[in-house]
Amino acid sequence: MNTLSTLAPTLVPYSVAICLVAGLAMSVAVRRPPSRLWPVLLLYQLFVLLYIVGDLVTRVSTEMWVEELGILFIYSGSLPGAVACWILTLRYAEAQGRPFPWAHSGWTRIPILAGAVAWVAAATNPWHGQFVTPVMGAHNVHHWMWWLAVPFGYAMVVGSLMLHGILAWTSNDSLVRRNATLMAGGLGVTVAFSGLGYLTSHSLPFDPTVLGLGGASAIFLYGAYRTQLFSLLPLAVVEATRHDPSGLILVDLDGTWLRSNPAAVKMLGPELKQPGFDVVSLIAGRFRGCDGEPMSRDDLARRLLQAPRARQEVVGPLWAGDAHWVEITATPIPRSEGRARAVSLRLQDVSARQAVEEQLRRARQELTNEAGERRQVDALLGDILRDVGRACAAAEDSERVRGLLQRVRRAAEQARVLSGAVVPKH
Repeated sequence: MNTLSTLAPTLVPYSVAICLVAGLAMSVAVRRPPSRLWPVLLLYQLFVLLYIVGDLVTRVSTEMWVEELGILFIYSGSLPGAVACWILTLRYAEAQGRPFPWAHSGWTRIPILAGAVAWVAAATNPWHGQFVTPVMGAHNVHHWMWWLAVPFGYAMVVGSLMLHGILAWTSNDSLVRRNATLMAGGLGVTVAFSGLGYLTSHSLPFDPTVLGLGGASAIFLYGAYRTQLFSLLPLAVVEATRHDPSGLILVDLDGTWLRSNPAAVKMLGPELKQPGFDVVSLIAGRFRGCDGEPMSRDDLARRLLQAPRARQEVVGPLWAGDAHWVEITATPIPRSEGRARAVSLRLQDVSARQAVEEQLRRARQELTNEAGERRQVDALLGDILRDVGRACAAAEDSERVRGLLQRVRRAAEQARVLSGAVVPKH
């Protein structure tokens, strides 16, 4: 009991932080974020979790091998976690449709390589001793490898914080600014408490960095469920969207791509998934109006992006070639206060419906033509009957002529009855 009461000031902060970090990790694993953030967002949380566990091990260790194991966990979480944080920041900007123009593949590959080298230096410390000298109950003694590796990790995190700040400063979308500010705030809390940990030495029963990491996860959880920080959707919704035969595209109010499902990519091509891509221009170039004429990008943008802000708008059917027709339904995605912040485009194949409607149109036209012909026949038969009647009246002296005309009259009357059975006389 005394041991538990002694360890309580240490265990409580770590337990809270572990619950927050693990909770966010499970949310990310179950409710998939956009493909740009998967799986780096989950890896980042797992690395943070490994760091917290390692720090807890060093706090409660009573033997040197346990201390060294905790140190291995710490740097196996912190060094890769810093690289994951950097990559997550670049991917997050891409997912928001605001990629940094200089952020090419080298800006992810080089940090990954440098982080791997730094981790190897930390993991092999028990053999060469040039990274740290473990000290139980106090700060470890840092050596030259530590001074090369750890500042690199801090540079990754501080750089990520600055990039989120730039994203928040330069974006015109209030939701993007808000979420970028949340991301920067979470990283800022982590850096601030980490610096506090070095200032307080071991005067506290826990590492303040753990509070910062737990606080950051709390901020991220708040953003994930209140402002769609990571666009976390229930797995059932993600799977339903993925397997929906209609193309689904989410665009911002400028028509820039945010996310889409495989059916949309199949309809419009792989270039659709490029961050910052103008979806409206792609649609205008891919389809034609019902009259077969090319569509104006500006007119299409007005119908798909401006009109749906107050209601749902249906555009089409649009001709896609080879008897292929598509109908686009634009639906506003409102903010919490009710104003649209994005537009959902559903591209539905209506080729079968158009084929049926065309068959019905042709059938109606054929019936109309046939009805007209039968009316003409009916009119001619009427003329014959009138003429026969006049001939009968004029041929009263000739029984033979009268008999022949009577036969003609009966035949015309029978033909008129048959004609009127299909198209009644008006």
